[in-house]
Amino acid sequence: KYGLKTLDILVELGKRRMVGGQEDMIVDVALDLLARR
Repeated sequence: KYGLKTLDILVELGKRRMVGGQEDMIVDVALDLLARR
């Protein structure tokens, strides 16, 4: 949807120590990764 690799998003979620139940943060992480490009 955002033109990012799933693996990149998952790695960033791991770095932020996200856990189950925080699915809404996935979009925030994706947008942050796009902003860094």
